[in-house]
Amino acid sequence: MTTLVAGSLPDDGETRLEETLTPATPSPELPAQPAPVDRFTKAEMAIATPKAIAADTRKQRMRGNRSLAILATVAVVLALYFGGPFFIPLMVSLLISFALTPVVDVLTRVLRFRALSAGVVVISVLGSMGWAAYAWSDDALAIWEKVPDAAKSISRSL
Repeated sequence: MTTLVAGSLPDDGETRLEETLTPATPSPELPAQPAPVDRFTKAEMAIATPKAIAADTRKQRMRGNRSLAILATVAVVLALYFGGPFFIPLMVSLLISFALTPVVDVLTRVLRFRALSAGVVVISVLGSMGWAAYAWSDDALAIWEKVPDAAKSISRSL
């Protein structure tokens, strides 16, 4: 018998024919087999499903890794605690660099060199901070002189 296989058509548009042999009559030497009888209850079959077995092994794997996860968390917290003098300035500097990148990009178009543009931006930021500190020094001094009086009034109210 010749059959056309629809799911396996080649890309060039040709059709592929396959020869299949099908017996005209069932063979007499093969008796019909009865359907297998399940000796398990539904509860037993639910426990033995591959999904249940996979979930059980996942739980067992997590039991072994839970202590390792706790130790890793404690190690990270301790590393960040003792590494604070290193990590805090690093993070602040990264945030400042991300904030000033657009200004440096604009100046790079004008000045041609990125290092020169970054230097100009850093000098201008430091200069503006110095100017602000000088301009607000009188106000800061006046506030500093009022701190002892404020501390006394707070201690009296408590």
